[in-house]
Amino acid sequence: MNLRELLKSWGRALNRCFPKRKNQILFESHSDYCDNTRAVYDELLRQGGAERFRLIWCVKDPASFQADGIDPRTKLVSFQRRKGFLRYFYWMATSGAVFYTHHVPPFVNAKAQTVVNLWHGTPLKTIKGHVHPQKLFGYLLSASDLVDDLLADSFELPDRSKLVQLGYPRNDLLFEQTGALEKLGIHPEDQACVLLWMPTFRRPEGGRYQDAETTPTGLPLIETAAQLEELNRELEQRNLRLIIKLHPGQDLTGVRLVHLSQIRMLTNQELDRLGIQLYHLVGEADCLLTDYSSIYFDYLLLDRPIAFLIDDIGQYEQNRGFTVENALDLMPGEKIRTVSELIRFLDDLAKGEDRFQEERRRVNRRVNRWQDGESAKRFLERFLPG
Repeated sequence: MNLRELLKSWGRALNRCFPKRKNQILFESHSDYCDNTRAVYDELLRQGGAERFRLIWCVKDPASFQADGIDPRTKLVSFQRRKGFLRYFYWMATSGAVFYTHHVPPFVNAKAQTVVNLWHGTPLKTIKGHVHPQKLFGYLLSASDLVDDLLADSFELPDRSKLVQLGYPRNDLLFEQTGALEKLGIHPEDQACVLLWMPTFRRPEGGRYQDAETTPTGLPLIETAAQLEELNRELEQRNLRLIIKLHPGQDLTGVRLVHLSQIRMLTNQELDRLGIQLYHLVGEADCLLTDYSSIYFDYLLLDRPIAFLIDDIGQYEQNRGFTVENALDLMPGEKIRTVSELIRFLDDLAKGEDRFQEERRRVNRRVNRWQDGESAKRFLERFLPG
């Protein structure tokens, strides 16, 4: 056991010394205040949870944190050592429940606390080896029998009783109309189609490893500013708008965010500034462009066209790998490897052609047991009844 693991073991032992408050809940997500835990938190507020529970959010910097929708009674704590780690430990150790999506609080005690890993999507790309085999959570959120299989293998779970099929709460937002496109200055009625491009990351921030080659644009396939400008012209000819939402984990060193007449690049920070939750934006897109990101499993709930830009799939499979033997079998949409294939797809989209509806529905049935937009309510009924 190395020093870090030894300190975590001591921290968990110290955790047992603190009495737990059953009405206190600690939330965590990345970045800060989003994803499945935020969807649960928001639903809890709608049900009057701020009166019934003491709510704690773990963020990087409480002093500078700002977000629409957070209840002023919610306490903000930081897990970073220089920003109040001891306060964080106290609030974590005294919480009766801990809900997180990304970084497991290192000193939780699943025997004394309700610790739920809500995770952040159905894994197509390999995560085994990128996440520690988790022994710390009491429950792991899932969406179907197939997702159970993928998560059990990825987290090396010998005990499947930890898996709970409730659906992902963030998917509830797909069915809510909040005017996300209007907040971006995009009027859907003036466009033949609004496309959302969400590539996964190839090289994480800090460059610890690389799953595939990166480009000056931060995008696969479209590698140069000149290609982006040419794509903009193609979109303009077809009256299509393209929003490119960059992955928060992608190393964007040297990447310039582009705003053209038909193309707009976005980051999490800009969405936060505009008061737009990501899945509200996803829910308003007419079509999704992606690759190996879990986003498309969620987007299947909307039964709208999906295209997969997979020019680097061989390299990605060799460096990162997939959770299934043949990833293409779970990718129900146009497979695009060249710019010319992308342009042909845009033509089909402008004409209203959709050849993959039955395939989408087949995959959707396998990965999304629940398709009703009520996953946050199910979660609360399961873990915070009454």
